[in-house]
Amino acid sequence: MHKVENQNKEFKQVWNEGGLPPGINVSDLKKWHLSRPRNELLADVFFKAGMIEAWGRGTVKIMDECKKAGLPEPEFKEEFGGLSVHFHKGKSEKKVGGQLGDGLGEKRGESGEKVGRKFEPESNKNSGSNRH
Repeated sequence: MHKVENQNKEFKQVWNEGGLPPGINVSDLKKWHLSRPRNELLADVFFKAGMIEAWGRGTVKIMDECKKAGLPEPEFKEEFGGLSVHFHKGKSEKKVGGQLGDGLGEKRGESGEKVGRKFEPESNKNSGSNRH
């Protein structure tokens, strides 16, 4: 299996090479559907090892887990010769993430400029030069 992950501020993407089997389209992934493993022998080994609990349920389970976590429904896309899943971040993650860095590195009442001046070489502090 080849997997590529991409993450940005809005979503995390997981991509795997290879399209969906004939007769299954992206909208089918949002409901129970028949599963057609490409390698039945390998799929059987994973099933017997307990790594696959049921056929045709993985994408539905992913959607259920996102819903339980309060996250938006993931997007399944056939693109670039493979299948990708986009996991979008929830509103609370965006809000907290945007506020998390506010004020880091500053003591109460100090601006970023004052904090930066503490780490300037003495020669720059005495010369009266501005760093704008």
